[in-house]
Amino acid sequence: MTDNHPPSLATYARIIIVASMAGIISHLLRSSLGVLGPDLMQELSFSAEWLGIMTGLFFLVFALNQIPLGILLDRYGPRRVVSTFLLFTIVGCGLFVVANSVWMLIAGRVMMGLGSSALIISSFVLLARWFTPEKYANATSILIALGNAGGLLATAPLAALAAWLSWRGAFAVVAVFCAIVAALVFFFIQDNPPGKKVKPVPKQSLSEQLKGTWVIIKNPATKHLIAIAAVAYPSVATILALWGGPFLFDVYGLDTLARGNVLLCMAIAAIVSPLFYGWLNNIIGTRAIAFLGSSITVAVLLTLAFAPKMDLFFITVLMTLLGGGAGYNMLVLPVSRFFFPEHMTGRAVTTVNIAIVGGVAIMQMLTGFIVGAFPEVNGSTPEIAYRTVFATLAIFLTLGTWYFARLGPLPNSYIDPDNDQQNNKS
Repeated sequence: MTDNHPPSLATYARIIIVASMAGIISHLLRSSLGVLGPDLMQELSFSAEWLGIMTGLFFLVFALNQIPLGILLDRYGPRRVVSTFLLFTIVGCGLFVVANSVWMLIAGRVMMGLGSSALIISSFVLLARWFTPEKYANATSILIALGNAGGLLATAPLAALAAWLSWRGAFAVVAVFCAIVAALVFFFIQDNPPGKKVKPVPKQSLSEQLKGTWVIIKNPATKHLIAIAAVAYPSVATILALWGGPFLFDVYGLDTLARGNVLLCMAIAAIVSPLFYGWLNNIIGTRAIAFLGSSITVAVLLTLAFAPKMDLFFITVLMTLLGGGAGYNMLVLPVSRFFFPEHMTGRAVTTVNIAIVGGVAIMQMLTGFIVGAFPEVNGSTPEIAYRTVFATLAIFLTLGTWYFARLGPLPNSYIDPDNDQQNNKS
Protein backbone atom coordinates (compact mmCIF):
# COMPACT_ATOMS: atom_id res chain seq x y z
CA MET A 1 0.00 0.00 0.00
CA THR A 2 1.16 3.55 -0.52
CA ASP A 3 2.81 5.45 2.30
CA ASN A 4 0.95 8.69 1.53
CA HIS A 5 -2.57 7.40 1.99
CA PRO A 6 -2.59 4.40 4.33
CA PRO A 7 -6.01 3.04 5.31
CA SER A 8 -7.49 4.61 8.41
CA LEU A 9 -8.03 2.78 11.68
CA ALA A 10 -11.77 2.93 10.96
CA THR A 11 -11.19 1.13 7.66
CA TYR A 12 -9.23 -1.65 9.35
CA ALA A 13 -11.96 -1.90 11.99
CA ARG A 14 -14.64 -2.18 9.30
CA ILE A 15 -12.75 -4.99 7.58
CA ILE A 16 -12.38 -6.98 10.81
CA ILE A 17 -15.95 -6.38 12.03
CA VAL A 18 -17.68 -7.32 8.78
CA ALA A 19 -15.41 -10.34 8.32
CA SER A 20 -16.17 -11.34 11.90
CA MET A 21 -19.91 -11.22 11.19
CA ALA A 22 -19.36 -13.89 8.55
CA GLY A 23 -17.43 -15.90 11.13
CA ILE A 24 -20.29 -15.50 13.60
CA ILE A 25 -22.65 -17.15 11.12
CA SER A 26 -20.29 -20.08 10.58
CA HIS A 27 -19.86 -20.71 14.32
CA LEU A 28 -23.55 -20.20 15.02
CA LEU A 29 -24.68 -22.71 12.42
CA ARG A 30 -22.08 -25.34 13.25
CA SER A 31 -22.89 -25.18 16.99
CA SER A 32 -26.66 -24.72 16.75
CA LEU A 33 -27.53 -28.38 17.24
CA GLY A 34 -25.54 -28.57 20.46
CA VAL A 35 -28.39 -26.88 22.31
CA LEU A 36 -31.33 -27.51 19.94
CA GLY A 37 -30.49 -31.10 19.00
CA PRO A 38 -32.67 -32.72 21.69
CA ASP A 39 -35.64 -30.57 20.63
CA LEU A 40 -35.29 -31.64 16.99
CA MET A 41 -34.94 -35.28 18.03
CA GLN A 42 -38.13 -35.13 20.09
CA GLU A 43 -40.26 -33.33 17.48
CA LEU A 44 -39.17 -35.33 14.43
CA SER A 45 -38.48 -38.61 16.26
CA PHE A 46 -34.95 -39.56 15.22
CA SER A 47 -32.09 -41.13 17.19
CA ALA A 48 -28.73 -39.89 18.47
CA GLU A 49 -26.96 -41.67 15.60
CA TRP A 50 -28.89 -39.52 13.11
CA LEU A 51 -27.99 -36.40 15.07
CA GLY A 52 -24.31 -37.36 14.86
CA ILE A 53 -24.58 -38.08 11.13
CA MET A 54 -26.47 -34.85 10.50
CA THR A 55 -23.91 -32.77 12.37
CA GLY A 56 -20.97 -34.63 10.84
CA LEU A 57 -22.27 -34.11 7.30
CA PHE A 58 -22.13 -30.36 7.88
CA PHE A 59 -18.38 -30.63 8.39
CA LEU A 60 -17.88 -33.28 5.71
CA VAL A 61 -19.36 -30.98 3.05
CA PHE A 62 -17.38 -28.15 4.64
CA ALA A 63 -14.17 -30.15 4.19
CA LEU A 64 -14.88 -31.36 0.65
CA ASN A 65 -15.33 -27.78 -0.52
CA GLN A 66 -11.95 -26.56 0.73
CA ILE A 67 -9.84 -27.35 -2.35
CA PRO A 68 -12.34 -25.77 -4.80
CA LEU A 69 -12.72 -22.91 -2.33
CA GLY A 70 -8.97 -22.24 -2.31
CA ILE A 71 -8.99 -22.00 -6.10
CA LEU A 72 -12.00 -19.67 -6.03
CA LEU A 73 -10.38 -17.42 -3.42
CA ASP A 74 -7.14 -17.11 -5.37
CA ARG A 75 -9.06 -16.40 -8.58
CA TYR A 76 -12.04 -14.24 -7.50
CA GLY A 77 -11.12 -12.89 -4.05
CA PRO A 78 -12.84 -13.09 -0.64
CA ARG A 79 -15.56 -10.47 -1.24
CA ARG A 80 -17.33 -12.24 -4.08
CA VAL A 81 -16.76 -15.69 -2.60
CA VAL A 82 -18.25 -14.86 0.82
CA SER A 83 -21.27 -12.96 -0.49
CA THR A 84 -22.07 -15.82 -2.88
CA PHE A 85 -21.67 -18.67 -0.41
CA LEU A 86 -23.87 -16.95 2.16
CA LEU A 87 -26.76 -17.66 -0.21
CA PHE A 88 -26.33 -21.38 0.52
CA THR A 89 -26.63 -20.77 4.26
CA ILE A 90 -29.90 -18.93 3.65
CA VAL A 91 -31.28 -21.91 1.73
CA GLY A 92 -30.12 -24.30 4.47
CA CYS A 93 -31.85 -22.30 7.20
CA GLY A 94 -34.98 -22.17 5.06
CA LEU A 95 -35.03 -25.97 4.80
CA PHE A 96 -34.87 -26.21 8.59
CA VAL A 97 -37.82 -23.83 8.89
CA VAL A 98 -40.07 -26.08 6.76
CA ALA A 99 -38.54 -29.50 7.60
CA ASN A 100 -40.96 -32.34 8.27
CA SER A 101 -38.46 -35.22 8.27
CA VAL A 102 -34.88 -36.00 9.20
CA TRP A 103 -34.00 -36.02 5.49
CA MET A 104 -34.98 -32.38 5.09
CA LEU A 105 -32.86 -31.55 8.12
CA ILE A 106 -29.94 -33.40 6.54
CA ALA A 107 -30.41 -31.47 3.29
CA GLY A 108 -30.49 -28.24 5.28
CA ARG A 109 -27.29 -29.12 7.15
CA VAL A 110 -25.56 -29.93 3.86
CA MET A 111 -26.48 -26.50 2.49
CA MET A 112 -25.41 -24.82 5.74
CA GLY A 113 -22.10 -26.68 5.61
CA LEU A 114 -21.50 -25.69 2.00
CA GLY A 115 -22.24 -22.04 2.69
CA SER A 116 -20.30 -21.88 5.94
CA SER A 117 -17.25 -23.53 4.37
CA ALA A 118 -16.21 -20.22 2.79
CA LEU A 119 -16.82 -17.78 5.62
CA ILE A 120 -13.97 -18.05 8.14
CA ILE A 121 -11.27 -19.18 5.74
CA SER A 122 -12.05 -16.30 3.37
CA SER A 123 -11.68 -13.92 6.30
CA PHE A 124 -8.17 -15.25 6.96
CA VAL A 125 -7.27 -14.68 3.33
CA LEU A 126 -8.76 -11.18 3.48
CA LEU A 127 -6.70 -10.27 6.55
CA ALA A 128 -3.58 -11.71 4.92
CA ARG A 129 -4.05 -9.15 2.14
CA TRP A 130 -4.74 -6.23 4.46
CA PHE A 131 -2.29 -6.75 7.34
CA THR A 132 1.48 -7.09 7.48
CA PRO A 133 2.96 -10.34 8.87
CA GLU A 134 3.84 -8.51 12.10
CA LYS A 135 0.20 -7.50 12.68
CA TYR A 136 -1.44 -10.57 11.18
CA ALA A 137 -1.45 -12.73 14.35
CA ASN A 138 -3.10 -9.99 16.42
CA ALA A 139 -5.64 -9.27 13.67
CA THR A 140 -6.58 -12.93 13.34
CA SER A 141 -6.88 -13.35 17.12
CA ILE A 142 -9.39 -10.47 17.19
CA LEU A 143 -11.21 -11.99 14.21
CA ILE A 144 -11.35 -15.39 15.92
CA ALA A 145 -12.58 -13.92 19.20
CA LEU A 146 -15.34 -11.92 17.52
CA GLY A 147 -16.28 -14.80 15.23
CA ASN A 148 -16.51 -17.14 18.20
CA ALA A 149 -19.40 -15.01 19.39
CA GLY A 150 -21.41 -17.18 17.01
CA GLY A 151 -20.69 -20.10 19.31
CA LEU A 152 -21.91 -17.97 22.20
CA LEU A 153 -25.10 -17.06 20.34
CA ALA A 154 -25.67 -20.78 19.73
CA THR A 155 -26.04 -21.41 23.47
CA ALA A 156 -28.39 -19.55 25.85
CA PRO A 157 -29.40 -16.81 23.34
CA LEU A 158 -30.38 -19.38 20.70
CA ALA A 159 -32.18 -21.44 23.34
CA ALA A 160 -34.12 -18.36 24.45
CA LEU A 161 -34.96 -17.46 20.85
CA ALA A 162 -36.19 -21.01 20.23
CA ALA A 163 -38.26 -20.92 23.42
CA TRP A 164 -39.90 -17.74 22.12
CA LEU A 165 -40.29 -18.49 18.40
CA SER A 166 -39.69 -22.29 18.31
CA TRP A 167 -36.54 -23.74 16.77
CA ARG A 168 -38.04 -23.19 13.30
CA GLY A 169 -38.53 -19.50 14.00
CA ALA A 170 -34.98 -19.28 15.33
CA PHE A 171 -33.56 -20.55 12.04
CA ALA A 172 -35.75 -18.07 10.15
CA VAL A 173 -34.10 -15.25 12.11
CA VAL A 174 -30.66 -16.67 11.29
CA ALA A 175 -31.57 -16.72 7.58
CA VAL A 176 -32.40 -13.00 7.69
CA PHE A 177 -29.08 -12.28 9.44
CA CYS A 178 -27.23 -14.21 6.71
CA ALA A 179 -28.87 -12.04 4.05
CA ILE A 180 -27.85 -8.84 5.85
CA VAL A 181 -24.22 -9.96 6.19
CA ALA A 182 -24.09 -10.99 2.52
CA ALA A 183 -25.09 -7.45 1.54
CA LEU A 184 -22.55 -5.88 3.92
CA VAL A 185 -19.71 -8.01 2.55
CA PHE A 186 -20.58 -7.32 -1.07
CA PHE A 187 -20.98 -3.55 -0.72
CA PHE A 188 -18.55 -2.61 2.09
CA ILE A 189 -15.54 -4.93 1.73
CA GLN A 190 -12.60 -4.60 -0.66
CA ASP A 191 -10.23 -7.48 -1.36
CA ASN A 192 -7.10 -5.31 -1.05
CA PRO A 193 -6.17 -2.02 0.65
CA PRO A 194 -6.35 1.04 -1.63
CA GLY A 195 -3.01 1.67 -3.29
CA LYS A 196 -1.52 -1.70 -2.42
CA LYS A 197 0.78 -3.02 -5.12
CA VAL A 198 -0.64 -6.46 -5.75
CA LYS A 199 1.38 -8.96 -7.71
CA PRO A 200 -0.70 -10.18 -10.63
CA VAL A 201 -2.05 -13.67 -10.02
CA PRO A 202 -0.57 -16.03 -12.60
CA LYS A 203 -3.20 -17.05 -15.13
CA GLN A 204 -3.59 -20.76 -14.67
CA SER A 205 -5.82 -23.49 -15.95
CA LEU A 206 -7.77 -25.63 -13.51
CA SER A 207 -5.19 -28.41 -13.85
CA GLU A 208 -2.35 -25.97 -13.08
CA GLN A 209 -4.18 -24.71 -10.01
CA LEU A 210 -4.72 -28.27 -8.82
CA LYS A 211 -1.00 -28.91 -9.32
CA GLY A 212 -0.35 -25.91 -7.07
CA THR A 213 -2.54 -27.52 -4.43
CA TRP A 214 -0.52 -30.73 -4.78
CA VAL A 215 2.67 -28.72 -4.18
CA ILE A 216 1.15 -27.56 -0.90
CA ILE A 217 0.15 -31.07 0.11
CA LYS A 218 3.66 -32.41 -0.62
CA ASN A 219 5.36 -29.75 1.50
CA PRO A 220 6.95 -31.55 4.51
CA ALA A 221 5.43 -29.06 6.96
CA THR A 222 1.87 -29.61 5.76
CA LYS A 223 1.42 -33.06 7.30
CA HIS A 224 2.49 -31.78 10.73
CA LEU A 225 0.11 -28.83 10.52
CA ILE A 226 -2.65 -31.19 9.43
CA ALA A 227 -1.98 -33.44 12.44
CA ILE A 228 -2.72 -30.72 15.00
CA ALA A 229 -5.45 -29.11 12.90
CA ALA A 230 -7.37 -32.39 12.65
CA VAL A 231 -7.72 -32.74 16.42
CA ALA A 232 -7.36 -29.35 18.16
CA TYR A 233 -10.63 -27.70 17.19
CA PRO A 234 -12.54 -30.94 16.45
CA SER A 235 -12.02 -32.27 19.98
CA VAL A 236 -13.79 -29.23 21.43
CA ALA A 237 -16.34 -28.70 18.65
CA THR A 238 -17.55 -32.26 19.11
CA ILE A 239 -18.58 -31.31 22.66
CA LEU A 240 -19.77 -27.74 22.11
CA ALA A 241 -21.59 -28.34 18.83
CA LEU A 242 -22.90 -31.87 19.39
CA TRP A 243 -22.65 -33.81 22.65
CA GLY A 244 -22.55 -31.02 25.24
CA GLY A 245 -26.32 -30.54 25.16
CA PRO A 246 -27.29 -34.24 25.15
CA PHE A 247 -24.71 -34.97 27.90
CA LEU A 248 -26.20 -32.30 30.16
CA PHE A 249 -29.71 -33.49 29.30
CA ASP A 250 -29.18 -37.23 29.81
CA VAL A 251 -26.78 -37.16 32.76
CA TYR A 252 -27.90 -34.02 34.62
CA GLY A 253 -31.49 -33.64 33.40
CA LEU A 254 -31.09 -30.01 32.28
CA ASP A 255 -33.76 -28.40 30.10
CA THR A 256 -33.02 -26.33 26.99
CA LEU A 257 -32.33 -23.05 28.79
CA ALA A 258 -30.29 -24.62 31.60
CA ARG A 259 -27.98 -26.55 29.30
CA GLY A 260 -27.75 -23.46 27.10
CA ASN A 261 -26.41 -21.53 30.10
CA VAL A 262 -23.68 -24.12 30.72
CA LEU A 263 -22.64 -24.12 27.07
CA LEU A 264 -22.74 -20.32 27.19
CA CYS A 265 -19.90 -20.37 29.74
CA MET A 266 -17.94 -22.63 27.41
CA ALA A 267 -18.60 -20.33 24.46
CA ILE A 268 -17.59 -17.20 26.40
CA ALA A 269 -14.28 -18.84 27.26
CA ALA A 270 -13.82 -19.70 23.58
CA ILE A 271 -14.32 -16.01 22.73
CA VAL A 272 -11.96 -14.58 25.34
CA SER A 273 -9.14 -17.12 25.09
CA PRO A 274 -8.03 -16.32 21.49
CA LEU A 275 -7.27 -12.76 22.60
CA PHE A 276 -5.08 -14.15 25.38
CA TYR A 277 -3.39 -16.63 23.05
CA GLY A 278 -2.94 -13.93 20.40
CA TRP A 279 -1.10 -11.79 22.95
CA LEU A 280 0.90 -14.78 24.19
CA ASN A 281 1.79 -15.70 20.61
CA ASN A 282 4.03 -12.62 20.44
CA ILE A 283 5.96 -13.90 23.47
CA ILE A 284 6.30 -17.69 23.21
CA GLY A 285 5.22 -18.42 19.63
CA THR A 286 2.50 -20.54 18.05
CA ARG A 287 4.27 -23.85 18.62
CA ALA A 288 4.44 -23.44 22.41
CA ILE A 289 0.86 -22.17 22.47
CA ALA A 290 -0.30 -25.34 20.72
CA PHE A 291 1.34 -27.49 23.40
CA LEU A 292 -0.17 -25.40 26.19
CA GLY A 293 -3.69 -25.43 24.76
CA SER A 294 -3.58 -29.14 23.96
CA SER A 295 -2.38 -29.98 27.47
CA ILE A 296 -5.26 -28.08 29.06
CA THR A 297 -7.81 -29.69 26.75
CA VAL A 298 -6.50 -33.23 27.29
CA ALA A 299 -6.50 -32.74 31.07
CA VAL A 300 -10.14 -31.63 31.04
CA LEU A 301 -11.25 -34.45 28.74
CA LEU A 302 -9.54 -37.07 30.91
CA THR A 303 -11.17 -35.61 34.01
CA LEU A 304 -14.59 -35.81 32.38
CA ALA A 305 -13.85 -39.37 31.28
CA PHE A 306 -12.51 -40.89 34.51
CA ALA A 307 -13.32 -38.70 37.53
CA PRO A 308 -16.31 -39.65 39.71
CA LYS A 309 -19.56 -37.93 38.81
CA MET A 310 -19.38 -34.28 39.83
CA ASP A 311 -22.05 -31.74 40.65
CA LEU A 312 -23.20 -29.23 38.06
CA PHE A 313 -20.91 -26.45 39.31
CA PHE A 314 -17.73 -28.43 38.65
CA ILE A 315 -19.06 -29.65 35.29
CA THR A 316 -19.64 -26.02 34.32
CA VAL A 317 -16.07 -25.16 35.37
CA LEU A 318 -14.67 -28.02 33.29
CA MET A 319 -16.75 -27.06 30.26
CA THR A 320 -15.49 -23.49 30.61
CA LEU A 321 -11.88 -24.66 30.80
CA LEU A 322 -12.48 -26.84 27.76
CA GLY A 323 -13.69 -23.86 25.75
CA GLY A 324 -10.83 -21.66 26.96
CA GLY A 325 -8.11 -24.25 26.54
CA ALA A 326 -8.97 -24.66 22.88
CA GLY A 327 -8.64 -20.97 22.02
CA TYR A 328 -5.26 -21.62 20.43
CA ASN A 329 -6.54 -23.89 17.67
CA MET A 330 -7.27 -21.31 14.97
CA LEU A 331 -3.90 -19.59 15.48
CA VAL A 332 -2.24 -22.67 13.99
CA LEU A 333 -4.20 -22.44 10.74
CA PRO A 334 -2.88 -19.06 9.47
CA VAL A 335 0.72 -20.26 9.93
CA SER A 336 0.30 -22.31 6.75
CA ARG A 337 0.40 -19.13 4.66
CA PHE A 338 4.03 -18.52 5.66
CA PHE A 339 5.21 -21.65 3.86
CA PHE A 340 3.96 -20.48 0.44
CA PRO A 341 3.91 -17.32 -1.75
CA GLU A 342 1.03 -14.85 -1.56
CA HIS A 343 -0.73 -16.00 -4.71
CA MET A 344 -1.13 -19.45 -3.11
CA THR A 345 -2.47 -18.19 0.23
CA GLY A 346 -6.04 -19.29 -0.44
CA ARG A 347 -5.05 -22.83 -1.34
CA ALA A 348 -2.51 -23.08 1.50
CA VAL A 349 -4.98 -22.10 4.20
CA THR A 350 -7.86 -24.14 2.79
CA THR A 351 -5.69 -27.25 2.44
CA VAL A 352 -4.92 -27.24 6.16
CA ASN A 353 -8.52 -26.27 6.92
CA ILE A 354 -9.63 -29.52 5.29
CA ALA A 355 -8.06 -31.28 8.25
CA ILE A 356 -9.97 -29.12 10.73
CA VAL A 357 -13.43 -29.58 9.29
CA GLY A 358 -12.71 -33.11 8.14
CA GLY A 359 -11.58 -33.93 11.66
CA VAL A 360 -14.82 -32.53 13.06
CA ALA A 361 -16.88 -34.56 10.59
CA ILE A 362 -15.06 -37.78 11.40
CA MET A 363 -15.07 -37.23 15.16
CA GLN A 364 -18.74 -36.31 15.28
CA MET A 365 -19.85 -39.27 13.20
CA LEU A 366 -17.49 -41.63 15.06
CA THR A 367 -18.71 -40.45 18.45
CA GLY A 368 -22.28 -40.76 17.19
CA PHE A 369 -21.66 -44.45 16.61
CA ILE A 370 -19.96 -44.73 20.01
CA VAL A 371 -22.96 -43.20 21.78
CA GLY A 372 -25.35 -45.32 19.74
CA ALA A 373 -23.49 -48.50 20.72
CA PHE A 374 -24.68 -48.14 24.32
CA PRO A 375 -28.31 -49.19 24.91
CA GLU A 376 -30.53 -46.50 26.37
CA VAL A 377 -31.48 -46.71 30.03
CA ASN A 378 -34.97 -45.41 30.84
CA GLY A 379 -35.03 -43.55 27.53
CA SER A 380 -31.67 -41.80 28.07
CA THR A 381 -28.12 -42.42 26.88
CA PRO A 382 -26.07 -43.80 29.81
CA GLU A 383 -23.26 -41.78 31.36
CA ILE A 384 -20.63 -44.36 30.34
CA ALA A 385 -21.31 -43.55 26.68
CA TYR A 386 -20.31 -39.92 27.17
CA ARG A 387 -17.28 -40.90 29.26
CA THR A 388 -16.15 -43.09 26.37
CA VAL A 389 -16.52 -40.13 24.01
CA PHE A 390 -14.40 -37.89 26.27
CA ALA A 391 -11.65 -40.52 26.51
CA THR A 392 -11.64 -41.07 22.74
CA LEU A 393 -11.24 -37.35 22.06
CA ALA A 394 -8.37 -37.14 24.57
CA ILE A 395 -6.52 -39.96 22.78
CA PHE A 396 -6.91 -38.33 19.36
CA LEU A 397 -5.72 -34.96 20.65
CA THR A 398 -2.68 -36.48 22.35
CA LEU A 399 -1.60 -38.30 19.18
CA GLY A 400 -2.10 -35.24 16.97
CA THR A 401 -0.12 -32.99 19.30
CA TRP A 402 2.70 -35.53 19.50
CA TYR A 403 3.07 -35.61 15.71
CA PHE A 404 2.87 -31.82 15.45
CA ALA A 405 5.72 -31.62 17.98
CA ARG A 406 8.01 -33.24 15.41
CA LEU A 407 7.79 -30.11 13.25
CA GLY A 408 10.61 -27.65 13.80
CA PRO A 409 10.30 -23.93 14.61
CA LEU A 410 7.46 -22.19 12.77
CA PRO A 411 8.18 -19.22 10.46
CA ASN A 412 6.48 -15.84 10.96
CA SER A 413 6.72 -14.73 7.32
CA TYR A 414 7.26 -16.25 3.89
CA ILE A 415 10.82 -16.33 2.58
CA ASP A 416 11.06 -17.12 -1.12
CA PRO A 417 14.45 -18.68 -1.90
CA ASP A 418 13.96 -18.19 -5.64
CA ASN A 419 12.44 -14.69 -5.67
CA ASP A 420 9.05 -16.20 -6.52
CA GLN A 421 10.20 -17.33 -9.97
CA GLN A 422 9.93 -21.00 -9.20
CA ASN A 423 6.73 -20.70 -7.14
CA ASN A 424 4.91 -18.70 -9.81
CA LYS A 425 5.04 -21.80 -12.00
CA SER A 426 2.81 -23.64 -9.54
